[in-house]
Amino acid sequence: MSSALKADLHLHTDYSFDSVATFEQYCVKAMERGISVLCFTDHIECGKRRNTFDGFPFEARAEQFYKVKQRYKDDLTLLLGFEMSEPHLHPRELQILRSFEPDMIIGSVHYPHEYVAHEGRWSNREYEKLYLQFVYDMVCAGGIDVMGHVDLMKRYHEDFVADDAAVKKCLEKCVKNNIVPEVNVSSLFKGPNRETMPSVEMVKYYCDIGGKYVTVNTDSHSADTVGLGLDEVVSQLPEKIKCCCFVKGRLVELR
Repeated sequence: MSSALKADLHLHTDYSFDSVATFEQYCVKAMERGISVLCFTDHIECGKRRNTFDGFPFEARAEQFYKVKQRYKDDLTLLLGFEMSEPHLHPRELQILRSFEPDMIIGSVHYPHEYVAHEGRWSNREYEKLYLQFVYDMVCAGGIDVMGHVDLMKRYHEDFVADDAAVKKCLEKCVKNNIVPEVNVSSLFKGPNRETMPSVEMVKYYCDIGGKYVTVNTDSHSADTVGLGLDEVVSQLPEKIKCCCFVKGRLVELR
């Protein structure tokens, strides 16, 4: 497949706890690299380990974003969204996020162990199984636009073993519930397993069962990585798969 309009739709700014990058820095680097569409998706965490929802500066972030959007209106399409962790476990907070009319909400799993009683240390296999069960429960619940990094443990476990059957279940539910899977390329430039999340093979399966759209994103926490690897990955995807973005929650095909 190919996409003439290059987009990177999973970006973290200094409104995320793990980034110091600014809207402006992303815009400058995107223009240098020929990226046309950016979506800023700062972390919304509601768990016991970390809660960024309470006290999040929603108004200040939006105000600053729209100033930058106006500044770059002739050069870039700028979108504002969120990446929410475990949204199926926090329906009230998800509803509040929707009330702000964001362009896109990525649903992701980051800390599944917070919600499960467990004695002792998780093995990598146990944690991967738990992680994918949470992702499946999340896409079953719906209410999100994009399923983020379905097999995130690939980025951290050197002994990662792909569970294709579990990933396929998540992709099947995405098709049923009209949720777009993200092809997250961050694992290509950090982590021990140099393979996208999900793999290109899993995207081919998604296509075979009727999936039509994906987003292909860097999950950048620094402007230095915006746009990296997108061309390479997009060129490997099935011809029938199209890249898309979301505007006020409405899917828009990128051409």
